[in-house]
Amino acid sequence: MEFQAADVLRICNVKRNRLQSWLEKGWIVPSIQKASGHGTRNIFSKPDLYKIALFRQAVESGISRAAVAEFLPGVDDVLNSLDDMSFSSEVSLKDNKRSYVMTEIRMPAIVFLRHGGGVVNSYKVIMGNKKTDFPVFTHEWDDIVVINLWPVIHSVESKL
Repeated sequence: MEFQAADVLRICNVKRNRLQSWLEKGWIVPSIQKASGHGTRNIFSKPDLYKIALFRQAVESGISRAAVAEFLPGVDDVLNSLDDMSFSSEVSLKDNKRSYVMTEIRMPAIVFLRHGGGVVNSYKVIMGNKKTDFPVFTHEWDDIVVINLWPVIHSVESKL
C-alpha cells in the first residue's frame, strides 16, 4: 500500500507544517519515494505510517526529535515481525464449559532512558507476562519512557 502526505496527515493525526518540517530535517524519510523537486511527491509505506505515529507519540512524551529520529530506523525489524507478536492461549474444558487461558502475551515496546533532560540510550524490547529481558543499563539515568507499540499501531490501523 502507498500513502501520500494527505493520507499521513489524516491517519497519523499530524499537521501539514509539522510533517513538512520533519521531512525537511530528515527526521522522517518516506521509504517508497522521496520528493525530489517540483511536481514530485513523497510516497509512504504502511510501516512509514507506524514510524510517523511512533515519532509523534515519543515527541509528545517529551523525547527530543533528534533522539527519536536517531532511533527510528532501528524499529524496522520490530515492525516487520509484528505478525509473530500476539497473544497465545490455551483452550480447556471444565464442567463442559470452554475457557481460554492466556499463556503468553508479547508486547513490542520502545524504551528511552533519560538523564538531565536528554536521552542517554534507547532500546527495543519485547515485554510479556513471562520473563522480559532488558539490556544492562550501563548509563546513569533519571527516568524512563516506555512506549507500547500496539496502541500506536492500532491508531494507524483504525484509520486505514
